[in-house]
Amino acid sequence: MDKTIRILKKKWRIREVDQAEMQHSDAHGECDPPNTVRKEIRILKGLKNLDRLETILHECIHAADWKWDEETVSQLGKDLSSLLWDLGYRIEN
Repeated sequence: MDKTIRILKKKWRIREVDQAEMQHSDAHGECDPPNTVRKEIRILKGLKNLDRLETILHECIHAADWKWDEETVSQLGKDLSSLLWDLGYRIEN
């Protein structure tokens, strides 16, 4: 995955990266602040299934509203990914 996406009319590059490219060593994903030039959402390579879906949604929620606290973003990411998973949505490579 390496593509440009739009979230609330702002462009973000989303890509999968190795752990060494993450700013936080224990993170599964990261999102640059919305005022960053050439903003990125980075998703840890190797995540599978529901973990990958949840991480992508989590980071996209950060991109949509940078002011939300981590607890709210985490819960919403879990809720939305569980809903989509239960409905049968899957990520195809």
